[in-house]
Amino acid sequence: MKIEDLRKYSSLSEAQNAMMKSGYTEQFDTRDGEIVGLSNKKSYKPEDLLIIMHLRYEGMSNPGDNMILYAIEANDGTKGTMVDNVGGAEPAQTSKLMRKIPMKDEEKGG
Repeated sequence: MKIEDLRKYSSLSEAQNAMMKSGYTEQFDTRDGEIVGLSNKKSYKPEDLLIIMHLRYEGMSNPGDNMILYAIEANDGTKGTMVDNVGGAEPAQTSKLMRKIPMKDEEKGG
């Protein structure tokens, strides 16, 4: 799946469902300074992961609804997604950890 494919979806949930159908089945989250797979219960350090692509979704009426959907691959072959609430009530830990995860060169603009 390419980022252009994700842009055709008007909502984050539609894009996330499409990612699941493309094999990104794990859901990642942050806990206690680490990134964890909610299904596989594994903990990952930022250097264990690679952001393959990301896309921002903006809320229609509330700036607090701005979210970023990340497609992530782990060095153990696990593929999944993670959502970061930008500017909302989500703890700052999530954004700080996400900045530590390397991005695929194409995502950096190179």
